[in-house]
Amino acid sequence: MKIILEIFLIASALFLYGCIAYVVFFFAKNIYLAIKNKKDLELKPFILRMAVGAMLGGLFVYGVCNQLRISTIMGLLRDISTQF
Repeated sequence: MKIILEIFLIASALFLYGCIAYVVFFFAKNIYLAIKNKKDLELKPFILRMAVGAMLGGLFVYGVCNQLRISTIMGLLRDISTQF
């Protein structure tokens, strides 16, 4: 079970880095096109909000799992399950 959680954590971190790279590329492309064409920046707010939400969610999950450690989370879940 711990291996599955570690794989999930690594996958979420890679997804987080992918979202960061996508947002940086998105901004760089729009700024380049705005300078080239001298138009206003055309930002797509839905895609931008979705990417920022995914980044913040992945960062929160990564931070919680890193702070509490996986074994502590499993112990916490075990304690909660024995209470009920």
